[in-house]
Amino acid sequence: MNSEKEKYSFLEFNDYSFDNYAFLPLRYEDIFKIKKWRNDQISILRQNRILSDVDQENFYQELVKKSFFSSKPNEILFSFLLDDVCIGYGGMVYIDWDKKSAEISFINETKRANLNEIYQNDFIAFISILFRISFSELGFNKLTTETYGIRTNTLQILDQLGFQLKQIKEEKILIDNKLYDSFFHEYLIKFYT
Repeated sequence: MNSEKEKYSFLEFNDYSFDNYAFLPLRYEDIFKIKKWRNDQISILRQNRILSDVDQENFYQELVKKSFFSSKPNEILFSFLLDDVCIGYGGMVYIDWDKKSAEISFINETKRANLNEIYQNDFIAFISILFRISFSELGFNKLTTETYGIRTNTLQILDQLGFQLKQIKEEKILIDNKLYDSFFHEYLIKFYT
């Protein structure tokens, strides 16, 4: 168990908020809830098997915990809270520190993810905090996403937030015996105000 509050050594702050939402460096206490959400929503993720408690423990100890002390980690992940309760997690993955770019990773608690209005509010708040960290604090130039076509709500929100569609890979992913396209978006700093 992890009793101390973790922090990223390279960030000026380690507690970011937007309205009643907040980011904290990914907390150990949240990893098993996150495992359940990932397993519940496996069809929309690039995850090819059900995660075990051991998988999640290793993920935290070998990847997340080490990233707190790295000056340029491959991933920067946060617990995503609403009124001090973890409702999701995500951050930046596949970080290219030289090009100042990263891919956005986000997953919500399963029930919240299935309610369009709640999901929209959560995702917009998540992106608002992530933009502040990525563009204002870290000086990144670009954030990217890959979204499967089954997630029409996410695609609409990305469009609403000003993400630019860069590529569609047709019939890339099989979900529930149906092929879906994969949509690749990017957001450049020039659009951030």
